[in-house]
Amino acid sequence: MQKNEFTNRIAIKSNAASGPLLERLAVEILKAKKLLADPGITVYQLADRTILEIHKAVTFHPQDIFINGNTVLSFPVHNIDESVGQMLTAGARTIDGIVRLSATFAYCHLVLGKDQVVGIHQSC
Repeated sequence: MQKNEFTNRIAIKSNAASGPLLERLAVEILKAKKLLADPGITVYQLADRTILEIHKAVTFHPQDIFINGNTVLSFPVHNIDESVGQMLTAGARTIDGIVRLSATFAYCHLVLGKDQVVGIHQSC
């Protein structure tokens, strides 16, 4: 993965009725490229490099990021540690801290105000 290869991330929680429609939207309408297909999640990359994650209803979600809705938007940052620190100082709280999936990718889900969940991520 190259630095800043991905831009925004959209995570959508699907169900038996919406799942096939979301898959059709991604493949046939948005012409997205499938990056990952696991039993609990399918990940696509859109033409503008946005990542679209379609989570199946049975998937484990970190501390349930979908607690207040079916969609979570995530945005790229240059320094995740600094960004999370600034958001915590401003009154946000993390759901599961900073998660480092590899030496080149980390993400964090933040709760803003009472119940708005957004994500930030860093690719390096």
